[in-house]
Parts: sequence; C-alpha cells; structure tokens
Amino acid sequence: MSRLYNNKMDNLLNLRENLASKLRMERAKRHLSQEKLAAKSDISLLTVGTIERMENFPSIETMARIANGLDMKLCDLLNFD
Repeated sequence: MSRLYNNKMDNLLNLRENLASKLRMERAKRHLSQEKLAAKSDISLLTVGTIERMENFPSIETMARIANGLDMKLCDLLNFD
C-alpha cells in the first residue's frame, strides 16, 4: 500500500477515535445515557453505541442531530482541540 493511503486511513481512524471520545465526554457531562441521548437526538440507540465504539462513521446529518440532542453546535462537537 502507498504511504498516502496509509496516511488517509490513519486520519480516518484518528477522526473516529476523536469523535467517539468527544461524544462520550459530552454525553457524560450532561449525565445522559446513550438511550436518553438517542431519544433527544431522534436517532437509534444502536447508532449512538456504534459511534461510541467506533464501529460506525456517522453522516453529517446524524452528527447534527446528536449535536442538537446535546444542546450544542455541530462545529463545537467536531472541535477536538
């Protein structure tokens, strides 16, 4: 495999890890279970769980729903600094 391909795959893995970690952290700060966040976000419990376990890479629409469920802006949810 090429180095460029490996870098892209590493970047995707880092994005998944950052997203999963940020989602768990923001959910915990709000004392929300996965089930409560799913209901507030109008998505399935399975979706929340698979994102947090890095088994699913959500669409922007799903991330926007999650951000709304967390009462935050999407850009803040996607800020990993």
